[in-house]
Amino acid sequence: MEKLRRGTILPDKVNEGKIKRLSIKRTICFISDCTGVPMSFIAIKSRKRAIVEARQLVVYFLSLKDMSWQRIGKYVGLDHASAYHARNAVEDLIFSNKAYYLKVQSLGQHLELILKTK
Repeated sequence: MEKLRRGTILPDKVNEGKIKRLSIKRTICFISDCTGVPMSFIAIKSRKRAIVEARQLVVYFLSLKDMSWQRIGKYVGLDHASAYHARNAVEDLIFSNKAYYLKVQSLGQHLELILKTK
């Protein structure tokens, strides 16, 4: 595994130009399908682990689109600081847990494939 530095987000794994074209709804739908959490549950205030993890992944992938934290938070039911924290939580797990890194990397690759086909 290539050594990662803080502030890098899956280098060479996600084509950021293509991610920008992915709509917010399609991102939420994709993460919902992958995690098994219904789309309507991602924006509700719940601390259940599965819902929180799905919400954090949505925030992470939306943050790759250079959206403002307020706008990201609006779509997932968080304020801007909580959205920023959610992205940092995913990055921390990526750096500390190889299995989680591989999971996020796989999701990023699938997201890239979806962009190529649509």
